Amino acid sequence: MSRILLAFLLFALLFTSLVYADCPEGTNWTVAWTDNFGNTTYTLTAPCKVYIGIPFTITATVTDDFCLNSWVASFWSILDNGELIAGSNRQNSIWTDANGQWQRVIERTYFGVPEDHTI
Repeated sequence: MSRILLAFLLFALLFTSLVYADCPEGTNWTVAWTDNFGNTTYTLTAPCKVYIGIPFTITATVTDDFCLNSWVASFWSILDNGELIAGSNRQNSIWTDANGQWQRVIERTYFGVPEDHTI
């Protein structure tokens, strides 16, 4: 079993955050940020604890009620212990749909020796 410590690195509108949490097995942990204008909200959700060899998902969501069908971020990435698992270190735009929503679901499976992960 591996405990997941979450950190969502999102390079959007001049902010980067690192957040840690410890939560019980069987629950999810969610972290959220809203931009300086109060328009765009970024969230990341992942399970608190996972098992070696059993797939799990990490969900990144962007919601913006003011910028429907438009670009809301330029540089974004999700790292797992330093490994790029989504996004890019180059420009990679997030476009919201007609409902002001963007979502990316990443499936992960860990193998080997259990260890803490920083996402």
